Amino acid sequence: MLKNILTIVLISTFSSIKIQAQITDSHQYVLLGEPTHGDGAVFDEKVNLIKKLHQEKHFKTILFEAGFYDNFKAWELYHSNPDISSYNQSIFASWSETKAFQELLSYVKQNPEMKILGVDCQEGTIFQQHYLNDLKDVFRRNNISFSEKEYQLVDKTLIYQDLEYLKNNNTEIERMYSVYDQFLKALASIKDKDFKTKVIEQTFKSSKSEIDYTLKKLNGESFPVQNPRDQQMAENFTFLQKELQNEKLILWAANYHIANNLSTFKLTDVSLEYLKKLHQQEKELNGHNEVTLEETIKNINELNEALPFGGILKKQYRDLLYSLAFTSYSGNYLGMHDKETRILTPPQNSLEYDLFSKASPSVLIDLKTYSKDEFYTSTLGYLPISLNWKNVYDGIYYIPKMFVPEMISYRKLNENNVQIKESNKIKGRILDGETKKPIAYADIYFKSNNKSVVANEMGEFTISKSSSVNDYLIISAVGYQNDSIGVESLKFQNNIYLKLSTEKTTQIEEIVLKSQKALSATEILEKAKNNVEHNYIQTPYNQRFYVSDKRYNEKDILKYSEEALVEIFNKDGINSSNNVEKNIFGEILQYKSHTENSERSKESGIGSLWVQLNRDVILSKANVLYRTSSYSLTSKKVIEYNGKKAYQIDFINNSPGVYSTGYGYPAPEASSGTIYIDTETFAVIRYEHCIARKMHQYKNSKYPSQTFHQIIQTYKEVDGKYFLNFYKQIDKENYILDSQVIATFYGNFYLMSEDITTNQVTKYDRPIIKLKEHFSPKINNVFWDNANFYIEDENYRFENCNFK
Repeated sequence: MLKNILTIVLISTFSSIKIQAQITDSHQYVLLGEPTHGDGAVFDEKVNLIKKLHQEKHFKTILFEAGFYDNFKAWELYHSNPDISSYNQSIFASWSETKAFQELLSYVKQNPEMKILGVDCQEGTIFQQHYLNDLKDVFRRNNISFSEKEYQLVDKTLIYQDLEYLKNNNTEIERMYSVYDQFLKALASIKDKDFKTKVIEQTFKSSKSEIDYTLKKLNGESFPVQNPRDQQMAENFTFLQKELQNEKLILWAANYHIANNLSTFKLTDVSLEYLKKLHQQEKELNGHNEVTLEETIKNINELNEALPFGGILKKQYRDLLYSLAFTSYSGNYLGMHDKETRILTPPQNSLEYDLFSKASPSVLIDLKTYSKDEFYTSTLGYLPISLNWKNVYDGIYYIPKMFVPEMISYRKLNENNVQIKESNKIKGRILDGETKKPIAYADIYFKSNNKSVVANEMGEFTISKSSSVNDYLIISAVGYQNDSIGVESLKFQNNIYLKLSTEKTTQIEEIVLKSQKALSATEILEKAKNNVEHNYIQTPYNQRFYVSDKRYNEKDILKYSEEALVEIFNKDGINSSNNVEKNIFGEILQYKSHTENSERSKESGIGSLWVQLNRDVILSKANVLYRTSSYSLTSKKVIEYNGKKAYQIDFINNSPGVYSTGYGYPAPEASSGTIYIDTETFAVIRYEHCIARKMHQYKNSKYPSQTFHQIIQTYKEVDGKYFLNFYKQIDKENYILDSQVIATFYGNFYLMSEDITTNQVTKYDRPIIKLKEHFSPKINNVFWDNANFYIEDENYRFENCNFK
């Protein structure tokens, strides 16, 4: 038990703190820590303290352990558009999705002299979306030129961090750093820089340090803890401190990062026993451990080599800086994989146990006036550690009982708000007029409205009959002439035969349109990219999709299956992004599962719809349309498509990776496919992509495996604009033993447009990535008995992919 505590300031809430008792007018920089990034009670107290520091001590700027550029850009976007929600993208989700952070945002908005910025070299979605354009703009304004190839290298490596191809490749590494040096010299040469230009330059330096660190790790080098990251965060903090001149700064970060001197750390028997308990607890909660106990012990032992940026700043600012850590005796926090995790009861000779045994309320301990040098406390991830904590923090704030953060809740719709009454249905098959074989994925839609369906692999479809007797059902498919059938002549069951196009397939080089020179495949893709804003809707819209996800085990037995009707709200229209899900919201309107595990899983199946949207050829940048330089365009011709002429361009990826395919670790080793582009509008109307990833053995898997993917998607025209019509993704995972495939698992994901609304749009506030959060499924059998979702075939094998 701790003795001789000279100064303890007892408090019940931060609202009653006499801030000047600890954080005086002489303190210009206040660092606020947290044991983990899942401590709800700490978040609440930090928000209250920030308010008090602003009101009583005139602190105006909050710096987060989050992207340096991300948060500068969020601040800039907020001031150009009074929508402070841009910070929901710039601040990591562990904070931004909590009610505490939203309360902080509201407070900042009410006090326009305040701002939120970041210090981390680990950037996120805003950086990927905006930095390259800002960099180009700086050079353009200063008459500095770089080639598009050099910009692409910076985009691929510095911004998108597609570095796998650089592993042990000294030639390419030297080439990359040569380009970096040219960019940095150009930025340094600019005179009379404004604040934004300085931020752009500092961002390049900061992101380069992250690349240095990542690349060295990729090539087998190791570093104690996170020292390179902490060094760069300190440099980013110092940059902002100098540029903001006399402003007082508050930093929100982890207890570890704000620590000063951890060099006296030694793993005691007490700490080791707790480490083992934490390791076992993680396994019980998650079913596995991310790393072995031996690896965890090795990582913890590196603490005596740690150089947290709190220590770097303390040497620089000394008594101008005040660091405040937080800890707790009991309760729960959000741990790994967002699992609610119990705090293990601290040992008897710890700070937490002593205060709890005295029934102490929340208390702030001033370590400067604290006589005991060494004691146990659990400020670092709730692992009790014995140190001279006086050399680590200026103060420790104790909270008796922790709780998980209260998260943002989203408006829920009545799941039965979409009803379909029994109606006349049209069922049928689309067949080749000569061979009588099924035509897969034909489009079937009515002339009078936006409702449509897509036939399955066997040509089968079902669609509700139009209420207009003068309406026409239109059928189209690749390489066939369109057909239209009057509603009056349609029966319940129909076989519809399409004729092959009589148009001769022609090589593009032989085509001359409107007396102009024939376009190369690269020029066609460039026109398609430049025409996206014209061809695809740029205003908010709703779209309803039927969604299906099925997973099969190695015996081809269905193990996971669910279907849903989902309505999305795309607030910005259809345009490219590195993080598609950020601007798309929605709700599950109807749901049906066929296996128990699908209802329990929130991230898989329907919940992973955002992942599939990130593969979309128009919405995502990581494909042949936007990363054309990564591909060879191997074959070009003109074909009949949906009653029009379309360019068919085959491609092979010369540099497969996350930058050009959207698939990350394990990295792709091959990708190829075909893209179809309307010859008149240059709209992309169909896209096929095959991806093979490198063989990899996961830590919790007995055998290495290799994964393959195939994507097929189509777009349809509605009132002069194109919308996603159909998306199919097949996944195959082969498990390998002695170079032989011993088991194969398949997955099959379908997405089919049901209806589109471009006026009187419903504005959903649930992010698409949270589609199944707090979801309580109810099945409406009447709806499903009469729905137009008719993809019941079991064909989940690859088509036109040269995979073994």
